[in-house]
Amino acid sequence: MVKSYGESIVDKYSESDASGRVDIICNYYEVFLGIIESSVDGLVFVIEDEQINNRRAEKLALGVRVQTSGHSDPTGDTVTGRDEIRRAVVTCDFSGGVLNGCNRKTEYVNEAYLLDAMRRHYYLFRGQLGRLSDREKSYFIPYLEGNKGYVDMADELGVSVETAVQMVHRTKMKIKGKMVNYLEGKIA
Repeated sequence: MVKSYGESIVDKYSESDASGRVDIICNYYEVFLGIIESSVDGLVFVIEDEQINNRRAEKLALGVRVQTSGHSDPTGDTVTGRDEIRRAVVTCDFSGGVLNGCNRKTEYVNEAYLLDAMRRHYYLFRGQLGRLSDREKSYFIPYLEGNKGYVDMADELGVSVETAVQMVHRTKMKIKGKMVNYLEGKIA
């Protein structure tokens, strides 16, 4: 697994079953997309860095002296490469030699597929929030986003803190049941 920001969450996600994955999305809902994006950035960097280092090592091994004619734009060339790598990682389309010069191609492709799955699962989860009643949305979505705790929720709804905890748990289980079915390939 390629290590990047959020690596422990990405690692946990890759090792989890469908139920565990839903728990991770719930627990990190407010930052989940940021974790994915920073992991994509990290993967792009690692790929680009390996390609650059392998190119340099190859030139040194061949004894090739690098000349600059003044017509090349090394910074622009790198940015173009980075954009192509990013597109490949996000779309999981590594055709066209995007990973040429890499020794860990399989690892990079697997990581890209995992990040893609995480993104798709997150959006599926968000879609499942639409199945909730207006009342459930009024407390559960702010809870997920970190904007409302159990005490605030209890005060606002006029219930005990214990009841608020139970309400969140029931709502989570409602969404989790559907999500687990979908993630396991069942039609819910």
